[in-house]
Amino acid sequence: MGRQSDIVHRYTDCTDVTDFKFWANMAFLKNQQIPKENERTVSRPFVFWFLGLLLIILDQLSKHFIFSIERENLISPFLGLQIFRNYHFAFSLALPAWGMYFIYVLVMALIARHIFKNYREFNFLAALAWTLVLAGAVSNIGERLYFGYVRDFIFVLNGIFNLADGYIVIGIILLLLNRKHVSAINK
Repeated sequence: MGRQSDIVHRYTDCTDVTDFKFWANMAFLKNQQIPKENERTVSRPFVFWFLGLLLIILDQLSKHFIFSIERENLISPFLGLQIFRNYHFAFSLALPAWGMYFIYVLVMALIARHIFKNYREFNFLAALAWTLVLAGAVSNIGERLYFGYVRDFIFVLNGIFNLADGYIVIGIILLLLNRKHVSAINK
């Protein structure tokens, strides 16, 4: 109730209904997103920016290390380290370069629009999930821009991945779990 009462007190100090300030304040309150008492919103976004930067650094350091030793090591026929330079799009789909970059720009613009529009309403899990998705995407896209390919090295079953791919997958799973959790609370 603290934030809600602060906002109401701060913006309804006018009592004269003919006063322009009164109506401007009421319009502000109508559009203001005030979290409920039991909802936790992200109050320190810099923590998630810092976490995202750390995840990108971890991904790039792991790729640098594995590619510098140039050693492949299969633990089993289903798991191991295998160096792979992925010149193609996600899941090694062969797309022309302009198609890849068009999709990158479009998806990143949509994600950025969603985040900047809604970040104040994110709970911890949503903020963490979007941090993982963005860190993975920025790391892989930056690498593709710099090298012309993405360095993959984690062999699992029939595919080769990197940590950034894992960030994206985990982030999407967390977003789905959070959505299910939030819809269950709202019922």
